[in-house]
This record gives sequence, structure tokens and C-alpha cells, in this order.
Amino acid sequence: MPELPEVETIKRGLQERIVGKTIAQVEILDPISIGVPPPEQFATALEKRLFTEVRRRGKYLIISLDFDKKLIAHLKMTGQLVYLENDVPREKHTYLIFHFTDGSQLRLNDARRFARLYLVSSLEDPVISGLSNQGPEPLEDDFTLERFKKLFNKRKGQIKPLLLNQSFIAGIGNIYANEILFRARILPDRKANSLSEGEIEKLFKAIRETLAEGIKHRGTTIANYVDAEGEEGKFQNYLKVYGRSGKPCYECKGTIKHTIIGGRGSFFCPTCQK
Repeated sequence: MPELPEVETIKRGLQERIVGKTIAQVEILDPISIGVPPPEQFATALEKRLFTEVRRRGKYLIISLDFDKKLIAHLKMTGQLVYLENDVPREKHTYLIFHFTDGSQLRLNDARRFARLYLVSSLEDPVISGLSNQGPEPLEDDFTLERFKKLFNKRKGQIKPLLLNQSFIAGIGNIYANEILFRARILPDRKANSLSEGEIEKLFKAIRETLAEGIKHRGTTIANYVDAEGEEGKFQNYLKVYGRSGKPCYECKGTIKHTIIGGRGSFFCPTCQK
């Protein structure tokens, strides 16, 4: 699933390429990709409309238009939003195309068919309840160490599932949670209330640094992720623990281990992480 660095990379690419574009037609090849309204209304409402801004909230893309609606995109497991010229052959899993008046296109590709688009008047619309329940943005200036420490009040669960909880912090998924905990030198099964102030400070720093590096390298491509130009990310070349079970730790030369925590695969170094 695209996580914060991937969605931020897509957002920046779309902001550069689709803002100011007028939609000539919305071609829906598979109606399952439309959350609300019904597909025919969705397509009709967007014709001859202009994209004015692209933002990100957690793992959601928020695309503003020149009327009282916003297009919300949640790419889920394998969704892609790719900007192309109209003469590029369609992929097998292209399910929706925004045709622009200048001949370019924005295509939704999705091998697993889980991605959803919502055309709504309010970001509080209950049909996308996950958006309104997002926690703080970890790379914003108002996400301070003191604010982070307060998030741990009365938290007793394991730290890795907590990092994946989007109402705790927005945008972190399984790949980056593993990398963050390795950088902070914290085992993924530690209880949140067992962390010292020093460990919480290291975790805060690791969150911001790891996500920033993910953005710098334009995201992590393990399987399906591509950016708005259809290019793969590069951060997979810098992963320290994720997907490296049985391989030597880059830091101590010990062996990276794998276990299941909270239903998710967890990778860690039992020597470096405490």
C-alpha cells in the first residue's frame, strides 16, 4: 500500500501536471473504483471542470476543483494515478481515465481493484470516515516532540501496531514502521508505556528522518507503486530491515529476524533493537 512518502510523491507530481487542466470526459472502465456518487453522476459532475489544487492527508489525496466538490483518492493496496499522453497504450488494469481538453490523461490503474475515488462536498463526509479520523501529520511543523510525547498518554499496546494506527499518526504503513523502529533501536513488540523519554525522543526523530528520506528517494517500490509519471521509487534500495529476513544486519552483521505482530510482518535486528 502506498504510504506517506509514496502518496506525497504522487501529490507533488500531480500538483505539477494536472492543476489548471480542464476535464473533457471521465471514462469509467470499471465502476467499482467509484465510491460516491454513482458512476454516471460522478462522470457527469466532473466534465468541463478544472483541477485547482492537490493536497495530501495521511494516505489520502485531496484534489480540489473549480466548484464545491473535492475529489478524494485512496489508492489502497495497488492503486496508481499516472499522468500520460493519450497515445500511450492502456494497461490491463486501467479502470478509469480523466481525459483533459489538451489531449493528456490521468489514469487510475489498480491490479487488486481496491482503490476508491470519492467526489464529496466535505472532507467530513462519513463515507470516507478514515479521512476525518486521521492523526497528526508527522512532517508538519506543529508535530513537535512535546506533542508526540502526549500521544503516549494511557497507551499500553505494542509500539509497532500503534505506529500503524492512522488515528495515532497519519501516513505510516508497514514498510516505514519497520524502518523507523530499526532507526530508533526499538523492538517492534515493545509496549508503548515501556518506552523511556529518551526512546520516545529517538522514535520521534526516526519518524521524521525516515519519512523524509522516503520522500527524497521518491518512495518505495516493492511491487506496484509508481509515481505520477509512472516511475518506480528508489527507497527500496536503502531499506535496512524490511524484507531482509535471514540476511545480515548492515550495522552489527547479526541476522535480521521476521515475526508477525498485530497481523503484520515485522522485520527487526534482535541485536541492534532493544
